[in-house]
Amino acid sequence: MDRLAQANISLFSAQLNDLIMKAFVNFLEPVNKRKEESPGLLWRLIDEEWRSASYIESPFKDEMIAINIGVLEGIAFFKNFVYGTVHSYFLKNQKKWLDLSKPSQFIICGYQQATYPPWS
Repeated sequence: MDRLAQANISLFSAQLNDLIMKAFVNFLEPVNKRKEESPGLLWRLIDEEWRSASYIESPFKDEMIAINIGVLEGIAFFKNFVYGTVHSYFLKNQKKWLDLSKPSQFIICGYQQATYPPWS
């Protein structure tokens, strides 16, 4: 495997404009910018204004759905970014911003460079 497709789908604990979400929202752009400037990011879902996928209107018409989809250059990049950068703070503190009492999904799929993720 030399590519990694990943998707996270969760529910926010409050709307993005709520004061509870301030730290999360304030760090979305810097964390995503760091990821985008890393050679290991190949693609990520963003809105028309180049913002986080969190700002994309949900097809379910639910503003509380948090989504993150991307294609990365393998598991080493994924592990380093998630656990070795400021992103780890948000992972450790996700209960502040995500409703962990509701189901969430994390999907990770490895594939060869010459092929595409199974859901493409």
